[in-house]
This record gives sequence, C-alpha cells and structure tokens, in this order.
Amino acid sequence: MGKVVFFSIPAYGHINPTLGIIKELVNLGEHVIYYAFDSFKNKIEETGAEYRRYNLDSSALDANQITSNFAFLYRTLLEITEKLLPGILEDLKKEAPDYIIHDSLSPFGKYAARLLGIPAINSVTTFAFKKSLWELPANILISSLMLPLFYRKDILKGLKIQKQLESTYHIKTEGMVDIFMNAESLNLVYTSKEFQPGGSSFGAQYVFVGPSVTGRSEDAFPELDRISKENPIVYISLGTVNKNIDFFPMCFHAFQKMKITFLVSLGRQFSTDEFKGIPENFIVKDYVPQLKILRIADAFITHGGLNSVHEGLTNGVPLIVYPQQEEQRTVALRVREMGAGIYLKNPKQKNLIGSLEKILNEKKFKDNCLALKTSFENSGGVKKAIHEIMRFKEAFSIH
Repeated sequence: MGKVVFFSIPAYGHINPTLGIIKELVNLGEHVIYYAFDSFKNKIEETGAEYRRYNLDSSALDANQITSNFAFLYRTLLEITEKLLPGILEDLKKEAPDYIIHDSLSPFGKYAARLLGIPAINSVTTFAFKKSLWELPANILISSLMLPLFYRKDILKGLKIQKQLESTYHIKTEGMVDIFMNAESLNLVYTSKEFQPGGSSFGAQYVFVGPSVTGRSEDAFPELDRISKENPIVYISLGTVNKNIDFFPMCFHAFQKMKITFLVSLGRQFSTDEFKGIPENFIVKDYVPQLKILRIADAFITHGGLNSVHEGLTNGVPLIVYPQQEEQRTVALRVREMGAGIYLKNPKQKNLIGSLEKILNEKKFKDNCLALKTSFENSGGVKKAIHEIMRFKEAFSIH
C-alpha cells in the first residue's frame, strides 16, 4: 500500500478529529508517519501510525499563544515554516511518501508538497473559508480589517517572511488569508455542509465529511457511577488551553442552589486546589473524559472550540457557547443561527442562570441539535473521508 506523511499542529482540536481517519488508513495497510510533539505521541501511536517529532521547540507552536489573534498567528505560522521547511524537505526526500496530508494551519506541509511535487490533501478541523478576505465571516472580516491598526509589527514581519520564502524556494504563496487555510485540490472539512457557514457556496474540492469523533481512547471516570440521573447533568469546559480562571467561580456562585449536577473540566492550566468553597452540586476535575460525559449530559457550557461543539452536537446536547477568541465567536454565532444553543456574551449571574434555564426548558434547542446530528451522520464521517483519500490516490496513480 501507500506511504503518507501527516503534518499537524499541537492542539487537541486539530489532532483529535484526525485520529479515526489515521487509524483506518493504518488498518487499510497505509504506512502513516505523523508529525507532532511529544504530548500527543501516545495518542498518535495508539492508531498504529509512526510518530515523528518536529525539530522545533514545542513552545514555538504553543496553542495558548497562536490562537491569541490572527496577526500573531499569521506571523507565527510563517516563522515556524521558515524554521521547519529545510528539515521537512530533507525528511520527505528520504521517505519518498506517495502523498501528504497536512493541517489547514500547516503552510510548511503545503509548501513542502509543492516543492517536491508530492500530491497533498488539506485537513480542515475549523470552519473552511475562501482565499478572498471579503468572503470571510463578518466578525472575522471586521477583526482582520482592524489588525493593521493594532498589530502592524506582526503583519509586517509575516509579510517579510512570506516574501523571503518565495525568493528562497521560488514558490508562489497565495496571500495572507491562505496561510490560515492552505487549500489544496482536496480539502477534507470535518463538519457538515449544513453547519458550515455558507456551506453550499463551496466547490467540489471541499468535501464536508462531518465530525470525526472516533479513534481516541479515554480514561475511566468512576464519578459517573455515583451521579444521580434524577437531576439534569450539565457539563462545563472552556477547553484544554483555557486561561479564564474567573469563569468557574462565576458558575459556582450562579448555580450553587440549582437541583442540577455540574461536571466541570478545568483544563490543563488549573488545578482543583486553586478553588475554595466548591458547591456540593459540582464535581470539579482538572480533566474529565469529555465524550463519556457528553453521552449523559443535558447541556454543555463550552468555549466554542469547533471540536468540542461537534462532540456536543453529535450527542444531541444543547450548547451555551462562551467564546474566548475570534474563531470561537464564529462558532458561537453559527450555533445561535442554527438554533442549537445560546451565544453567551457576558457571564453575569443572571445571564448564566437565564441561559441555562432556557436551554433546559425549551425543546427547540434539543430538536435543532438532533437535526444537526443527523446532518453530521449523513455526511459520511471516517468512511467518507477514507473514500475521498483513496479516490485522490487513484487520481494521481499512487500505488
């Protein structure tokens, strides 16, 4: 069978959706080499893929930093491309893969494929968007137009590196916006066309396969056996890289008298030791197995990372979305537009209580979540993604 090299970035929302696909490729006999950092080594090796570490300090691709604003992300992606590309080109020459799959935030994967003439597929774990600035979602467009005013140094540094890459490698980059998408002739998008903003306007090169929420193991969670099913269960998480420590005490104070069981995942930045006076109706952990929790949850208060939102909707769980950055705000707006949840702009006590009561008591939210769940299932999932990858191989006569 074939050999494929996969380039990702060190973020759970970008790696987790690919694991089911990678596992199935391995099962089909493909030799998969997957580049990431050591914190993801076990997850990757569990699929049967061969793990490779980027020759780069992991802090250079710290998900805490690169999601802070688009100007910083633009500059950072080009900086790491400049650092990684020489070594990646050497590795690819030695490995001679039949094709490449790269994350949509991996310009180094796209450029390496172009320079060596290797067919490449783009793996899109966010919403897809087009190369034109004017076709971006409205909130991102407004934010992007403001960037030159506040982050001029980052943009100028990024533009300088982009021009240098073009000069050094004699390649033609495709503008600032494409650094965030790195489109190819085949782009696998892990959502449904119905949930994707403007989904019907994308061409055939964008294949919406639905969320991929399989292929990863999760730890045991004995607390589940002790939870009473008589009361509603609400799961609260602002993601693994959340820095908003103040949000959790707000929830404790707002919800402490409600006859609801709250399961809270603090993320990897905080410890339960940092919180005093946790109410009796709260179970608070540094980490919880999210998929197991969402199978029994009645509502999900989330930061709006697309992977988390997909996992909630796949389980038919209505959402309260409290975004922490602009990309998540796009997701929150789409969740609200589709009637699958509430966009929480201000987490004051009355807003938290009112939003949760509305989510739990109005059936329309659950119905709309189930409609989106159906759209995900109809998109084909891992099976559809594998079919498209195999068709791609055949088109390029890859054996």
